[in-house]
Formats: sequence, structure tokens, C-alpha cells
Amino acid sequence: MKKAFCVSLVLIVFAAVAMSQQNPNMQQNPNMGNMPGMQSNAGNTAIGNAATEQSLFQQEKNLWEAWKNHNAQPFQQALAPNSVDVSRSGVKTGQQQVVQDLTSGDCQVNNYSLSDQKFTWYDPNTVLLTYRADQDAICGGNKLPSSVWASSLWVNQGAKWQAAFHQETPAQQMPQQQQQH
Repeated sequence: MKKAFCVSLVLIVFAAVAMSQQNPNMQQNPNMGNMPGMQSNAGNTAIGNAATEQSLFQQEKNLWEAWKNHNAQPFQQALAPNSVDVSRSGVKTGQQQVVQDLTSGDCQVNNYSLSDQKFTWYDPNTVLLTYRADQDAICGGNKLPSSVWASSLWVNQGAKWQAAFHQETPAQQMPQQQQQH
């Protein structure tokens, strides 16, 4: 019993020492703790800044406008070469395939609005933008969901912010009864 207690104590001390050692490849950030990819939501803009967030949200709006107008140029400028887009039509990979899919002319966008944006910073060069998009659009003869929750992962590569990933999930619609109350 005494031997098991000593072994347990040694293991606890060893684990505590091992956990206190910082990974040399991990950047220390007061908002992220000691685990890669983990952070508290409190003060997460300390990594980024409001001007960057405003600029990225404006770029996101510009991409929606480009989608509405079937304009490939903003996508070519904003998407990372290895970008990924997940949509109702499947997964598109690589800038060329994503741009072709988004600007094919298959969609008629009457109007849209973006709101409820939130930024989650993972490091000074990586931020996840989430927001709600309300839209009146038809693609391939099918009406798109009137509201979606969207996420875009933006990365700063070579002093240029680029969209590396985007996906949309239809927002749950409130039943008619709840909307009337």
C-alpha cells in the first residue's frame, strides 16, 4: 500500500512538472492558455484588433456582393490558393474551383443582409468569423434557405488576409406559433 502511494505521488509530481513545461513551438498568449487552439472568449480581440475585424467583415460583405453580381475578381483576390468551400452542392477545394462554383451564374440573388458577426482569434494570424446571413436567392432553380449561419476562416499570409475556409448551415426557422407571440 505504501509502495503504491509512493508510485502515485511520483507520477503526480512527474505529471505536474511535465504539464508546466511549455511547448517551444507554441506562442504564449494570455488569452489562449497553454493549449493550442484553446482560448477564453474574454478579451480575445487582444490578439487581433477592431480595425482588422472591421476590415475582414467588410471583405466578407464584398464577397457576398461579388456572389450576387457573379464577379470573380473579388474572390480571386480574397481566397487563399488552397481555400475550401462547403455548401449545399458539396465541398469545393482550391481557389479556382471555389471561384468557378460561386460565380457560375447559376444563382439569382435578389438581396441579402449580414448580422450578428463574432470573431474568434486562434493566434495573431488566424481568426474565425461567424455570422448570420439572411438571403433571398435561387440557385439551380431551388430557393436557398432564407437564413443561414456562416463561418469563414481568415488567415494572414505574407501580410495579406485571405479566406481559407467558408461554410453555411441553414438557420433553424421558428414555428409560426412562436413568431406570432
